[in-house]
Amino acid sequence: MNQASRAVPKPEAEDKVIEFANQHGGLKAAMRLVDDVLRLKAESGLEVESIQSELQRLDKILTNIQQ
Repeated sequence: MNQASRAVPKPEAEDKVIEFANQHGGLKAAMRLVDDVLRLKAESGLEVESIQSELQRLDKILTNIQQ
């Protein structure tokens, strides 16, 4: 994609990206997290919502096991 066809992000979108990066240990860590999620999505064939549901299910199982 060339520079002329790139969309200009809205300021509130930039704020959300900054907040996400700060919540996940800085820009490099946030970028790794996004890369990992995209790789998981590609390898599993699942949509992000399905991945999130599966992670929540696994978290519930682990929480019950640890108690």
